[in-house]
Amino acid sequence: MKHNFERIVGTKNKEEHDTASAFLEKRLASDFPERFMECSAEITLEHQKIVQGVIAYAKELLKSLGVDAKVPKLKFILLDREKVNAVGFMGEGVRGKFFPTEGAIAVVDGANLVEFIEIFAHEYFHALGYSSAHVTNGKEAEVYRNGISLHDRNEQSISYFGDLEEAIVTELSMKVLRDAPDASIGNLDLQDQLEHMNTFRTWFNESTEIKHELGENYDEIQRRVNSISLLPHIETVIATIKDDAMDDIEKAGYIDGFISGADQRIKVLPYAPERKKLSTIIEKIIETEPALSSNQVFDEFARAHFSGNYLPIARLIEAAYGKGGFRQIANDTKRTYS
Repeated sequence: MKHNFERIVGTKNKEEHDTASAFLEKRLASDFPERFMECSAEITLEHQKIVQGVIAYAKELLKSLGVDAKVPKLKFILLDREKVNAVGFMGEGVRGKFFPTEGAIAVVDGANLVEFIEIFAHEYFHALGYSSAHVTNGKEAEVYRNGISLHDRNEQSISYFGDLEEAIVTELSMKVLRDAPDASIGNLDLQDQLEHMNTFRTWFNESTEIKHELGENYDEIQRRVNSISLLPHIETVIATIKDDAMDDIEKAGYIDGFISGADQRIKVLPYAPERKKLSTIIEKIIETEPALSSNQVFDEFARAHFSGNYLPIARLIEAAYGKGGFRQIANDTKRTYS
C-alpha cells in the first residue's frame, strides 16, 4: 500500500477498492500545486533541525502512550508570510495546514522559530493521527477519519469531534514546547523563555493592583495571558514589570496595549474555545472517575487520536454523560471546514 490511509471504507468490491487506492497513491505522489511553490520560502538548517526534533519527540511521546501508530509519508513546504497574505489562498489567519490525501504539511513562516515549532508540531500531530478514507464516487476517495475526528460521508466539510481533534492536537503541540529538550528542537534557548513566561503569568495572576487598574478589561486580558504559549520579546516584558520606576497604572497600560495587539506582537495559544470544551469533558469524566487525574484522561483522548480506537473514551464519556452521551459529544463538538 503506497498511501497513508490505514483503511478505505465504503467500497463495494475489490476493483472499487483498488481504484480508490490507486487514486490515493497518485495524490500522495503529487507535488505541491504551483500556487504553493510560488509562495515558498527557504527552509533553513534551523528549520530542518526543528522538524527533526519534533519528529523525535513525537516518537517518544507515542512510546510513552503505548501506541504503535503508523508514521505516514510526508512532504513539507515553508511558505513566505507576505506572499501568502498577498495571494490569500491559505485563508485569513491560517498559519499551517495538513493535507491528508496529499500527505503534505504547509507552514506559514512565523514571527520567530518558536512559533514555527508550535505550528509544525500542531500539523505533524494531525498527520500522525489515525486515518481512514471513504470512496466518494466509486473511483475517488476522501478523508473519513483523521485522528479522533469523523467526517460526514455525505457532507465532507462536517467533522464530528472536530473541535476535540483540534484541542487534542493543540495540547500535544504545547507538550513539545514544555517538555522537549532544547537540543532536540534546534538548540533554541526555549527553556529560558518558558521560565520567563511562567514568571509573567504568576505576576499577572497574583497582582491585585493590576487587576484593579485594568478594571473591566481584566478578565479578557487574563484569559489571553493564561493562553499565551510564548512571547517573542518576553525579556522586554519581564524588564518592564520589574521596573520600579513605573507605577502600576503605567504597567497596566503597557500590558493592556501589548496583549491587545496580539495579532502583531504575541503568539496566542490557538483554539481556546475548543480546548475549553475538551477541559469541560475531562472535568465531567473525573467527577464520575475520581481515581483518574486530568492528565490520565487526556492521555486516553490522545491514544484515541493516534490509534483510532474510540472504545476507551466512549466508555468514559457514556459513564459521565449517560447513555447516548458519546453521540451527543460528537454532535456538540462537530466542526465545519471550508
